[in-house]
Amino acid sequence: DLERKYGRHEFVKENTLKLLTKFYNMEPENCYTIGEISEKYHVNDSTVYLHIRKYSIPIRQIGNYVYVPKEDIDNLYKSGKPWRNRLLILV
Repeated sequence: DLERKYGRHEFVKENTLKLLTKFYNMEPENCYTIGEISEKYHVNDSTVYLHIRKYSIPIRQIGNYVYVPKEDIDNLYKSGKPWRNRLLILV
């Protein structure tokens, strides 16, 4: 009898993941332009676009300007440049 030998185990349902929807305020006063990001964080425009795509940051284009939420950009770049590898390789 397996129950007597190993005890009775209750099966617990795994918590289901709830997808949280984040709402963005994409008004120009709450966003940076690509040029502003480049100047503030000293990165090339192409690098900014690369990070926007890599980290799925939303954009809004109005005329010739592309706007990106300040909160997401500040979080991305606040701890230094995200593409730098911080590993020390000993030779």
